[in-house]
Amino acid sequence: MIHLNIPDMTCGHCVGAVEKAVQSVDPEAKIAVDLEAKTASIQSTIGAEAFIAAIEDAGYGAAFKKSVLQPRRLNTLHKHARRLRRV
Repeated sequence: MIHLNIPDMTCGHCVGAVEKAVQSVDPEAKIAVDLEAKTASIQSTIGAEAFIAAIEDAGYGAAFKKSVLQPRRLNTLHKHARRLRRV
């Protein structure tokens, strides 16, 4: 499960745009967006960086929800992201 903070969401249109961005990366992904908390939880086999990029392309900032990821998991994600950038 991927948990993201999306601080720029302010309305229902924003929620729809974030959901559409996630679905553009993985149509099979399950997404739960909480407008009040300004967060999104995504269940997918695709890496988080792809979702963050898609959400940012839609015009919203997105970052890992810090309280959810353990430092070891975050380091692993950063290593994968560096490998993807090399390709």
